[in-house]
Amino acid sequence: MLRNTVDSARPRLTDDTGAAAPTPLFLAYVVALVLSALAAFRGGVDTRATVDFLLLAAIVTGSALVLFAGLMIWSTRGGQRAVALAAARPGAVVLRAMHAHGLRRAVRSLRVEAQYVPIGLTLLADDSGFEVWSGSAEHPVRLGRTPWDGVVDVRVGHVSRLGRATDGLVVTVVDGDRTIELPFAVVGAGFGGLWAPGAGELERFVAALHERRTDFVHA
Repeated sequence: MLRNTVDSARPRLTDDTGAAAPTPLFLAYVVALVLSALAAFRGGVDTRATVDFLLLAAIVTGSALVLFAGLMIWSTRGGQRAVALAAARPGAVVLRAMHAHGLRRAVRSLRVEAQYVPIGLTLLADDSGFEVWSGSAEHPVRLGRTPWDGVVDVRVGHVSRLGRATDGLVVTVVDGDRTIELPFAVVGAGFGGLWAPGAGELERFVAALHERRTDFVHA
């Protein structure tokens, strides 16, 4: 994939192993509350200990709310970047995404200049190829681009983001004499766009990408 600043079998989508597991952030919140309770009630349960616990719980909850607000702002900015790219490239397929487990390792194995992969990404596909973008909505940065003749396959796959299993996109690209799979966690649904779209919507995304690839091959 070039840096620039400016059908195989599909896995079963019913395999939702780990999809119902609590997120690491929620687990951290619960652990913080438990530790607060242990610290407050270590000398016994009385009025003062209860007040101490409520104070600690308020601090933990307030911190969690601030973090959640930050995530919402981050997600909103990612949505604005996607809208800006879609407006600049009419007809392109534009998807909001996050890096999935294994993406950084896959990018490091590619013969490209850019080795850093930010958390928030925007995937873009038009008639000429597949691209990965980041940066702000005002100044988006194209991290990489692969023409369709360098893309072996695009499929829905089971990926992991933030320690949680989810369905995402796996793009297989050619790099010299080998192929490398790039996993992406697609987001854009629910809670300000922090959740993954449903399996059916992901399949429609894949069908749209395959249509672009087919048009290029037969051009």
